[in-house]
Amino acid sequence: MRSIRTIPIVLYNAASVSVLLGKHYGAMPFLEQDARVTDRKTAAGLLEHDREFESLKHLPRFRALI
Repeated sequence: MRSIRTIPIVLYNAASVSVLLGKHYGAMPFLEQDARVTDRKTAAGLLEHDREFESLKHLPRFRALI
């Protein structure tokens, strides 16, 4: 069985929940791990267009993912 730390949808959803709770910096480790286990182009495309992550777009760590 795979660890939840390597399942992309779990990581992406955890990041979404963190943002919705106002924990913007708390979302970054989930997004960075997601980028490691997902095709980079796919991950970047999702992040760039998902409006949930608008509040993160000013962060250098987020910009590095897209």
